[in-house]
Amino acid sequence: MARTDPRPNYGAKRRVRTDGYVDIWNPSHPMARADGYVLEHRKIAYDGGLAINETRHVHHLNRARDDNAFVNLVVLDPITHAELHANDGVIINQYGTWLTGTGSDRRRRALKAARGDRHCEVCGKDINELRLDATVCGNNCRVLRWKRAHR
Repeated sequence: MARTDPRPNYGAKRRVRTDGYVDIWNPSHPMARADGYVLEHRKIAYDGGLAINETRHVHHLNRARDDNAFVNLVVLDPITHAELHANDGVIINQYGTWLTGTGSDRRRRALKAARGDRHCEVCGKDINELRLDATVCGNNCRVLRWKRAHR
């Protein structure tokens, strides 16, 4: 029976992680971690001759973490990779979906309309210009909130 799976057969233990990436057991590989596993997309990029080291990121062109075909991979520096994932003010990564900053005036107005005006939980100061997950205006109010909760 012919093999129909396009992935290379490394003859090694292969596991899909909870974040969607694929690990290959290959403790002798130069890209292997201390536990003996290497990320399949990094292994394919390295073995394919792409210039890769610990400081470079391997991007999946179709954004499918388990599609590790060589033609689907490109090596980028971390800043370019982050900019590539920041599409219309949103970053989608293994940790979730995140809005990036407050953005342009147009985007800021749209966020205010969507979320309403935000104010500090302690002093009531306007916090619309801060991080989108901010609930207090600064460290002083954060400490005051903690002290009130622990009295």
